[in-house]
Amino acid sequence: MKTNLGDPHRNFVDFAQVPTVKRLTRMPVCIDPSHSVGSRDAGPDGIPDVFHATAEGVVAGANMVLVDFHPDPATALVDGPQALLLKELPWFLEDVRLARETYEERVLLAAAQGVAE
Repeated sequence: MKTNLGDPHRNFVDFAQVPTVKRLTRMPVCIDPSHSVGSRDAGPDGIPDVFHATAEGVVAGANMVLVDFHPDPATALVDGPQALLLKELPWFLEDVRLARETYEERVLLAAAQGVAE
């Protein structure tokens, strides 16, 4: 969602909309944490904000993720400040795997309660 509220993040992301859009449209939902966060900044835990935003979207049930990576973000023609480094890709993929595992466990928990996905 375009909000242009400025720093620290440039766009508002409402992950509560992920399951709603999936339910109302039956279409896959893609999240774009790079453009929402807009930087490579990390929180006090050392985890980049883009990783946090990605995990939130995946745990909410997003089907796809669009994240910018670049071998040298300083020389990128567009979106350099938000691009993650290629050497961070394995860490990112493992973090996504953990988030997806959490989502799948939540789906199993819902199924055990008699709730359909």
